[in-house]
Amino acid sequence: MYLAMSLDGKISGPDHDVAWLEEIPNPDQSDFGYTSFISGIGTTLMGRTTYEWVKQQGVPWPYTSTDNYVFTTNQAFEDNDEVSFVKEDHWAFLRSLKSGAEKDICSLVALS
Repeated sequence: MYLAMSLDGKISGPDHDVAWLEEIPNPDQSDFGYTSFISGIGTTLMGRTTYEWVKQQGVPWPYTSTDNYVFTTNQAFEDNDEVSFVKEDHWAFLRSLKSGAEKDICSLVALS
């Protein structure tokens, strides 16, 4: 399991701040097993708020080796080269996705 969470059970502070993730010293620049973890992932799932936050970070899309789905009820979002937006019954979609998955599925924690 690869997990980041604050003591209050959230991933972010006010205004979606995740600076606390960088506060732990890492002099060896270890990825703490992330590269190995992500190599076993075939699909990422996230909510629209998390997707928009990732896009606002000004870095290249980090999940290029996976199929990516964003859950939203906003019909205005259109699929793009990075993600497909899931607007239908989320539970039915997840059941279908899981039954055909060849690799693990990673749900990215929603921002608070």
